[in-house]
Amino acid sequence: MNQQPQQQQQNQSAPRYRLIPAVYDLGLWIFSLCLDIFFREVYPRGAWRVPNRGPVIVVAAPHHNQFVDSILLMRILKRHAGRRVCFLIAEKSMKEPYIGPMAACMGALPVVRAMDNVKPAEGKIYLPSPEDDPTLVRGEGTDFTDKEFMIGGTIYLPKVGKESPEQQAIAEILGPKELRLRKPFKEFERGHPLYDGLRKGTEFKIAPHIDQGQMFDAVYRELHNGACIGIFPEGGSHDRPNMLPLKAGAALIALETLAKDPRCGLSIVPAGMNYFHPNKFRSRAVIEFGHPVQVHPAQVEAFKEGGASKRNAVGSLLETIQEALTAVTQQASDHETLMLIQATRRLYKPMRMKLPLPVVIELNRRLLKGYTTFKNEPQVIQLTNAIQSYNRRLRALGIGDHQVEWGNVKQRPWWLVLMTLIYRIGELLTLLAGALPSVALFWPVFVAAKVISVKKQRKALAASSVKLEARDVVGTWKMLVAVGLAPALYTWYTVICSLWLHYCRQDGHYCAAVAPWWLDARTYVPAAVPLSGFAFFFFGLMISITFAGLRIGEIGMDVLKSLPPLLVALNPRSADQLVRLRQQRQAVSRQVVDVINTFGPEIFPDFENERLVVGRYEEEDEEEVELGGDAYESQLKNMLGDRDEGDFETGDGAVAFVKQDTDVENKKTR
Repeated sequence: MNQQPQQQQQNQSAPRYRLIPAVYDLGLWIFSLCLDIFFREVYPRGAWRVPNRGPVIVVAAPHHNQFVDSILLMRILKRHAGRRVCFLIAEKSMKEPYIGPMAACMGALPVVRAMDNVKPAEGKIYLPSPEDDPTLVRGEGTDFTDKEFMIGGTIYLPKVGKESPEQQAIAEILGPKELRLRKPFKEFERGHPLYDGLRKGTEFKIAPHIDQGQMFDAVYRELHNGACIGIFPEGGSHDRPNMLPLKAGAALIALETLAKDPRCGLSIVPAGMNYFHPNKFRSRAVIEFGHPVQVHPAQVEAFKEGGASKRNAVGSLLETIQEALTAVTQQASDHETLMLIQATRRLYKPMRMKLPLPVVIELNRRLLKGYTTFKNEPQVIQLTNAIQSYNRRLRALGIGDHQVEWGNVKQRPWWLVLMTLIYRIGELLTLLAGALPSVALFWPVFVAAKVISVKKQRKALAASSVKLEARDVVGTWKMLVAVGLAPALYTWYTVICSLWLHYCRQDGHYCAAVAPWWLDARTYVPAAVPLSGFAFFFFGLMISITFAGLRIGEIGMDVLKSLPPLLVALNPRSADQLVRLRQQRQAVSRQVVDVINTFGPEIFPDFENERLVVGRYEEEDEEEVELGGDAYESQLKNMLGDRDEGDFETGDGAVAFVKQDTDVENKKTR
């Protein structure tokens, strides 16, 4: 409690940032070049749903790629909707020497996060009566009257395995040894470390309550001026296969904005960030914008009343936002389930059929929905075991599913396999020779990007309670290092070569008498070319070599990955296994089709007409696989449990509040 006036004073003195259009566009152009290098393909789907004028809140999830998520959305919204978007960003990120100044000029709104101020507390805590009074907490060796404890602050229990740490807000401080929580900690099963810990004593962490009044005022001001605000409502970036529980920030901002000006025309647009390999170079992504969320007038009126009515308004709107995001994302309970679904998708479509990226994402979504609904059915369990067995044999041979066709000895006899292998080895050697100049010149960038991204990954993993391996920061830091180091390296090479050319033109001793002719710069650069012209040309040449090397390297990796099945097919010890594996694939594929045809109509009533894999896809047919309806109209509901709209925290480029208290039922209302 003693810290609240101090925090308010700090917030009042915090600097305000304004978007500078020229800097925004220049920075976005630079980062767009990096995106084109880092990603092989980015498919924006449904961007026309974002209004080109008026206040807009873009809620994006899952937040799998730290700052890259924001950059991708900025580029898409600028190109397809003509909008500049201001993202809410963690205040600690504004302190980064490179990111902070750029984000400030691009209109980022900094937010102080309670989670950034989490620290271990002295002593231990336990529940003296977990059954009769689960919100009462007692301490050993603690002093709850100390200034680091305050009403609205958060108590964090220790992290166990890969679980997110349990946390609850403080409702009342009863004395040095006792306090009361707003809600009880979740119940842990017997055998869980925290089951005994909460009864005998466990270590804990504390985070202060953060007053976000100034941030709210800045967001409302921007929205009332017709701005586009970007929010990542999960509260931070992560590498989990599903979305984290949404925070109430987006709902609070939307309701407060409409409460102040009901006719402002606010739009809430969900954006699904669907990556195939978010941390890997030359991966693919589908950024899908869903149907807008319409706030019901009854929710706005309930929000104005405050108290329980306000909590119902916030909770019901947040539930609709979650539903809208679920419709444009692919979520699995764990990584193994996601791998199973992706394998099922590959087995469901014909082997030689190439599906458009949006159709791949939509098919994954439908398979995940079906698996979640029917995973305990005997047919589905049997299919799951068959797919896992097939995948184990694929890994044992070191090949991919699309390469099993090399086991077709009728269409691909051994002599054809041998000729293909020889050709591809020659192609690979040629590509290697073409990539050598780029590798030799720019290896410092590759090495530095790898080293720094790994360092940042370890740091993020140590500081996070929700990341699994912190892969969400790898892509961001690879890109940031390349943006900063590559131009410096280009400049260094340009200066060195320009000085050498100048030295040679002055008949320097080492050039005229010592160096061989092929090291004499005059051999390549005519005397009529001015030194400044050479420097400009050479700098551009370095950029061209980089792009050429990246493209050649990408093709070379594809060729390299195509060699294992050829070697397997030519090896007498493994050729028969490849033939049997192809036969197994055909059997499992038929099983997949049978199971989908059995259970698909129970989820999708118009299953036959909604099939995604029915034949050849033309580009004009890819535009929309409609999910139904034109908008999500949120309805006011009675939300169980208590929610404190004041508890606020945010992630990298994200805004977030306290966790949602109830499970989202994902029922669409109109």
